[in-house]
Amino acid sequence: MLVFQIPRLKCSLRAFILLILFFFCLGALPTCAAINYDRINQYSILIGKTIWVFGGASPTTNETVSNILTGLNLSIPWNSTTPPWTDYTAIGKNIAPLNSFGGFMPRADGSVLYMWGEMLTGDTAFAMFNLTSKTWTSLPNSTVPNMSPAVWDSDGNGWTWGDFALNNRIFDNSVFAFNPNELAWTTLLQMDTALPRRTYFTLVLVCTTSGTWLNQTATGDIPDLRGQHTAVLGLDDASIIIFGGSGPQTNDTTVDPTTDNLTLGDVVYLNTTSMTWMQPSVSGNATARYGHSATLVGDLMLVMYGSIGQGSDQEFTNDVDILNITSWSWQKNFTPYIAPNISVPVHSSSKPFTNPAATHLPSSPISSPVITPHPSPLTPVNGCRAPCWHRRRLSARRGRLRWFLYNLAPIGEK
Repeated sequence: MLVFQIPRLKCSLRAFILLILFFFCLGALPTCAAINYDRINQYSILIGKTIWVFGGASPTTNETVSNILTGLNLSIPWNSTTPPWTDYTAIGKNIAPLNSFGGFMPRADGSVLYMWGEMLTGDTAFAMFNLTSKTWTSLPNSTVPNMSPAVWDSDGNGWTWGDFALNNRIFDNSVFAFNPNELAWTTLLQMDTALPRRTYFTLVLVCTTSGTWLNQTATGDIPDLRGQHTAVLGLDDASIIIFGGSGPQTNDTTVDPTTDNLTLGDVVYLNTTSMTWMQPSVSGNATARYGHSATLVGDLMLVMYGSIGQGSDQEFTNDVDILNITSWSWQKNFTPYIAPNISVPVHSSSKPFTNPAATHLPSSPISSPVITPHPSPLTPVNGCRAPCWHRRRLSARRGRLRWFLYNLAPIGEK
């Protein structure tokens, strides 16, 4: 019998019971947009009409690594001062791994998010979040890398480069591969020569089919040295757009990066067809920051969270800046777009490689991208034309440059 059907209960008592039931049910729901965390060094992924952001260090967690999970609603218009965030952190309170500089990637069908990283104890953790049921599941973590962002192909296979041992504070240069069928990580190869971890310009590529490494030099308007910047793949599927980061006041490798850094707010991009750096003329204003996240939604690049402090000062923020990469202008309002979801590749059977169709991002504003075929300028290595990761359709081709996206530590520190 329902509460309101009990005839002998007084109205005040029935109201009190209903109020208790209301708050009990409310506690099981995600927190609405009223709560938004200041944080740094988190990761973001676009799935459908939501940007999922996980982890990072936050003042809420005494500036230590966290398992904060929030979703940004892209189905409605909003202003950058009041983005519609939803907080899902409470759902994974005792299961979700603590994650800062860790990893975050989707299943091929976009139904699950995988998270991994290093706990404060030095142990690694691995878990997945089901986007349909909003539930967490812990996974075996014996071979899980840490402090390593991931790239993935259309079948859900993932790769990370580099690892960090908390006990001796040493980075290594291992390549880890993720098998989505076995939910397991394996180590693929070790580079012949260790790469410097900061202040170098050479682009490093890896062929995921042959395990071959290739150094690639880019020319043009080379950006300043930096770390903790973001990189997204442009609409042409051939250009990588970089924003912000933290870098030394001069291009001097002897500068102490922990005390003499500047917080950057510039926009640069790398044309991977000609391997040329360019710096577009951008109108409007955005907050310089590092340790932020960036996600491309249509022709809008959303820049979220990070630190706006200078030097070694960390001043956490939770705001959002919006860059229109068609007009190269910063804007305040987000308008929903109608387009296929190209952030999570659709699973399909393997097909031979073909040269992708793409266009170049010009230094001046463009009205719409023009698609023209072009050959790859990169030299084949051991029978593998780099970049040689899977590309099967538009969504998969967007993944062919993800090793570039990851290896933009070449212009900064790792």
